[in-house]
Amino acid sequence: MKKFLGYTLDHFKKEAISKGYVIEDILFLNDPPGIARVVRIKERAPKTIHILIAYEKELIINK
Repeated sequence: MKKFLGYTLDHFKKEAISKGYVIEDILFLNDPPGIARVVRIKERAPKTIHILIAYEKELIINK
């Protein structure tokens, strides 16, 4: 599961579900705005995981 660190929340959910995992709990480290990324995954029971999400601030570039 460690290979999924840094994935966006939506992408991670799709991958985890396709591999038969159940996401039991999602904790958020900070508040939006930004892109929600996976920063920690803990397997509590076989195929049951808890994840920690952090919002990564997007840089705004003026052109």
